This record gives sequence, structure tokens and C-alpha cells, in this order.
Amino acid sequence: MTAPRAALVEALPYKLGERPAAGRPVASLRAEGVPYARTYVPEPLRTKFTAGARVEATVDGHAERIQGTVRYVSAEAAFTPYYALTQKDRSRLAYLAEVTLDDPAAQALPAGLPIQVLLADRNHECRRAAGRPGRRH
Repeated sequence: MTAPRAALVEALPYKLGERPAAGRPVASLRAEGVPYARTYVPEPLRTKFTAGARVEATVDGHAERIQGTVRYVSAEAAFTPYYALTQKDRSRLAYLAEVTLDDPAAQALPAGLPIQVLLADRNHECRRAAGRPGRRH
């Protein structure tokens, strides 16, 4: 078995002797490269949270803030009710975003940690990430 690119084995979901179903992953790989985080941006902050914006991230158990750059923000909200939006409903919208964690300290973070992303001016905060730090394949 070979990996499509250089990577470290992060987890083996099956024990010796178990038989994974056809098409199921038999190893979780941590690809080398720049780590990233997925987070949800609340609608009131969406106009300030754009691709290229500098951000800071905090992780429980890591004292230093980690520097990053927004690389993607979805044009569609993750939550949109079927009926017409009122002003109250609009404030609950959240947009999926991906942040490249280009700080060298991010290399040591394991995949799967909850992370909090802040705009660089520190006056605005995004919700706790539903996605987690990871590596692009």
C-alpha cells in the first residue's frame, strides 16, 4: 500500500485481524504541508472576514496565538431557513471559511482540535470551529 504523497500516519482505525468494509479508509494520514482550519463566520462579521485577511487563532492548551490567513469564505450560508429571512434570522447565519495556519507553531498541532479564529484587530471573534486543524492533501 502506498500513499499518494508524503505523509505521517496519524491513526489506524482498525485493529489487527479486523476486516474493513470495501472502500473504507484503513489509515488516516497527516499530509505534509501548511495546516489549515475550518471555521464558521457569523453573518455580522462576514464583510470583514474576506480571503487574504490576516487572522489569529487560539487553541486550548497552547498559550501563544497562531497567525493565519483566510484563504476561502463560502458565498452561501451554512444555515438558511426555507422562509424569508428577518433581521433576527440573518444574524444567525454562518459562513464556512478556511484559514491557512502559516505560523510555524501550527505544525505541531494535532488534527481535530477545536480552534477559535479572531480577526487581526482583535475586536471581532468568530465562532468556535466546527472543522479542525488539518492538512491539505
